[in-house]
Amino acid sequence: MRFDYTIFFAQGARFERSAAKCYSEGMDFFPTLKKSLYLRISWIRWSIAAGLLANLGLWAFVWWRVEPRVEPVPFHVSVYFGIDYTAPFWYYYVFPLAGLVVTVAHACAGRLFFRSLPFLTLLLLTGSVLVQLAAWCAVLLLVRSFA
Repeated sequence: MRFDYTIFFAQGARFERSAAKCYSEGMDFFPTLKKSLYLRISWIRWSIAAGLLANLGLWAFVWWRVEPRVEPVPFHVSVYFGIDYTAPFWYYYVFPLAGLVVTVAHACAGRLFFRSLPFLTLLLLTGSVLVQLAAWCAVLLLVRSFA
């Protein structure tokens, strides 16, 4: 028995046409995203993606490098006094959480102010990427020194 590939390809082409038609007519699940100009600007898309990707990498790095401990871990050291502050191990997870909150808050605020103050939107999203960079630096220094 032989398989008829023409029917298979015809169904594939029909699926591609229906998918293209669905996309061009509008997303039924998220109609506001198609109308919104906010996510069509590449700087905004790339800033949000870079912030979320950096945050995901930070979560993975902290999970990989920090092992759970019962005793508190050093969290701050000064030259004069030595270890100033000790904390539980899960305080290392506060940095990625704060970065995620900042990225989501800046993306939402940027969406809110996009029409009236577009430059503020670009500043907010650039700031969220810089916050992720600062969180990475803080975690790298803490993990390298103490964990």
